[in-house]
Amino acid sequence: MGKLARVWDGSEWVPLVNKESFAYQSTPPTGAQTGDIWVDSDSFVPSIDTAVYYRWRKTVTGGQTSLSGVDDDSLTLQYTPGYEQLFLNGILMVRNVDYAATTGTTITGLTALVANDVVEVLSPQVFTATDVYTQTQSDTKYVSKTTTPAFRLYQSVAQTIATATNTALLFDSTDLDTDNAHSVTTNTSRYTATVAGWYMVTGTLQISHNTTGNRIVFIRKNGSTTINQVGRQTSSVTNTLGLQISTMVYLNGTTDYVELMAFQSSGGNLDTLTANPSYFEGFWVRS
Repeated sequence: MGKLARVWDGSEWVPLVNKESFAYQSTPPTGAQTGDIWVDSDSFVPSIDTAVYYRWRKTVTGGQTSLSGVDDDSLTLQYTPGYEQLFLNGILMVRNVDYAATTGTTITGLTALVANDVVEVLSPQVFTATDVYTQTQSDTKYVSKTTTPAFRLYQSVAQTIATATNTALLFDSTDLDTDNAHSVTTNTSRYTATVAGWYMVTGTLQISHNTTGNRIVFIRKNGSTTINQVGRQTSSVTNTLGLQISTMVYLNGTTDYVELMAFQSSGGNLDTLTANPSYFEGFWVRS
């Protein structure tokens, strides 16, 4: 579209490309002054896309100390205060020193202009982005990798599991609890998530294995729903038994909680082990 940049040398337009004052149009500008640049284009371009970037250009009659209204191309002066640039004969003026621009439609405080001075006001247009999240909404929806909830709880004290009774395992110690969602001071069994989403949850039951009967470990949600379970029928052998379970579960981030449960049917009480303790752990996967 553009051909050459030309500068007025006082008598004619000659090619030159390293000057600042310029006009981008198909015909020579009127009132040219020494040092002006003319970009000889195929068509007249008074402004870049005015919906994005606004260019207001006017050749004045002289004496003006303020600017407003329409320019040489019938564009009405408008700008975003604080983002505008004012050029006088190609020289960038200093905001709040050479002029004042606060209204968005008028520029004041100019030293009286001289006839045929060319003033230009360039400014990005204000626009409103649609379909966006606020920071609060974004923080709620997307969890930073550095703050992804995770926990690992374990038993440092043996717990008695009565026969034929579903028993929530109590965890008195923790290696990790990023959101303080588990209270070891109350020796509770529950992990109550503080961030909504899907969690990968894993647990291990370590219990004596010296009597017959079943040993079962399962994950329970909200005190009633069994998410997954693993079990084994044992024989009378002096040994220990470890059962491991893992599952995905959705927690709403407010009231939902999960527990690691144990069941045994030996006919008597059995204790969990501390030398190789039972543990309960998990981490947030996605919303």
